[in-house]
Amino acid sequence: MKTVLIIAGSDPGAGAGLQQDLKVATLMGAYGLTVVTALTVQNSLGVTAVHPVAPEVVAAQLDAVRSDFPVAAVKVGMLATPALVRVVADKLKGLDAPLVLDPVLAAGGGFPLLAADGINALKEELFPLTYLLTPNAPEAARLAGLEPRLVEGGGGSDANVFNAEGLPALTLGVGFEHAHSPLESMSVERLHGLYGIAAGLVRAAGTAA
Repeated sequence: MKTVLIIAGSDPGAGAGLQQDLKVATLMGAYGLTVVTALTVQNSLGVTAVHPVAPEVVAAQLDAVRSDFPVAAVKVGMLATPALVRVVADKLKGLDAPLVLDPVLAAGGGFPLLAADGINALKEELFPLTYLLTPNAPEAARLAGLEPRLVEGGGGSDANVFNAEGLPALTLGVGFEHAHSPLESMSVERLHGLYGIAAGLVRAAGTAA
């Protein structure tokens, strides 16, 4: 059984975050390994608080998992702080496994989950390690410096901005009609055939994390 390393925040309602990713991994016949980056206070109505885990604790979790288990794929979700982005990136360098990054920037109701300096850290530290990026439309807009309505429209000019920004490959997220990436001509079946578990671990319709 292949393993998926899931690095994300905890959702007590289990509609998002590492709980949701763990369900997906199990349904796909994989063994999910989990590293908790933040404890959220949320339910289906929204997020009311986020408590990031100390960077040294996240680092220790990653060391513990990687020292004992082989990792076939990685799914990264909410990282909450620039320090956590850097710690996770540092610990994943050199890992020979496809990394799926779901850049969780805000909850569905607008509660902020990563500040501007955290977004910069994502671009500088994690993007170079990422094979597949799975933002929704508002997240893609913030990452590329666009208005959300421009990204939602799926215009060809957006693809040029994404390429200029040096973003990794994009896959469909909420609010997209087309994927602007080298993957746009690949079918979902082909993606699953190439990267199986990693390509399948995109965000479910949860609130955050």
